[in-house]
Amino acid sequence: MLNELHFSSEQKEQMIDRLMQQAAQPMPAYKPRRSIKRTVAAVLAAAAVLSMGAGAAYVGWASDAFKAAFGTAQTEIIDKIGYPVDASASDAGFTITADAVMGDKYNINIVYTITAEDGRVLDADNMLCQETLDFSQSGMGGSSWFVDDVPGDNQVQYIMQCSVDDEKGIRQGTATAHFTSIKVWDDASEQATVLAEGNWKLRFDLRYDDVGTELLSEPIAVETQAGTAMIQSVNISPLGFRIAAEYPTVNEQTQKEIDSFEQQESGKWPGNTPYDKLTALSIVLNLKDGSTLDLGKWMGSSCNIYTRKIVLRDTFRDEVIPLDQMESITIQDVTLPIQ
Repeated sequence: MLNELHFSSEQKEQMIDRLMQQAAQPMPAYKPRRSIKRTVAAVLAAAAVLSMGAGAAYVGWASDAFKAAFGTAQTEIIDKIGYPVDASASDAGFTITADAVMGDKYNINIVYTITAEDGRVLDADNMLCQETLDFSQSGMGGSSWFVDDVPGDNQVQYIMQCSVDDEKGIRQGTATAHFTSIKVWDDASEQATVLAEGNWKLRFDLRYDDVGTELLSEPIAVETQAGTAMIQSVNISPLGFRIAAEYPTVNEQTQKEIDSFEQQESGKWPGNTPYDKLTALSIVLNLKDGSTLDLGKWMGSSCNIYTRKIVLRDTFRDEVIPLDQMESITIQDVTLPIQ
């Protein structure tokens, strides 16, 4: 366990400062002296015991926490923009720990570990849970899934990804994650069985380094099936992207559909709506190795069909892509270089 311990440069300096201050103080003749080396070892061991005993601290690099979701190919960039988290809660025989967080101006990735205290084996392939994340932000969407860092043990990792529409971006500060149930899906019965119902509330600092970049200094025009869209901003980072646009005008057919549009009583929108036409932009990320990534495949979007303003955003799902591996982004037929 001690081999897995990692400390930041700041933590190391603080420990050394405290040790040197203690060594400089006069000591009673009857008190045996201990070498600095042995004292440092004692401090490290005490830190390990406190961390594990409290069940609250993830001790390690952000890349260690995220390796089950993103692998080990991008550990350098993950450690640069991500931070370990110190938050844990136990109830109903399960402990949920927030391990690490990383993000950019508009996207967040959080990894949690769920542990069965009775030692039962947890299978990430059929796990479900019910949770909410609150960090005082509106217009949020995203996805989540389970992975298993060590198959066959009593732990699984839960990856949560969120993107926001707000032009000002994510307000870093304190976040609260609230879990209320842990379930397992049964393919045979096509139903979910409750493993535990409880109250797992975790509060932690939402902080990270944003290394994203804005690609536009002024709006550009692209043609869509709804008309001419003016792209106002294109922000991209190793984690995801956000594109904001508006239509000064739309074509005659789209305007007729907007004027006559009615939402169904069930609250569901029918297919091929003005919403679909306004947000139907082709977005492709071109990488320097010649490969491409279709960003529109799983893209989240928001749209006001009456003001004709749209926001297209999402994370790269299970990938982290350093900016120096990106060549350009193509929106419809316009290609923007990524510096």
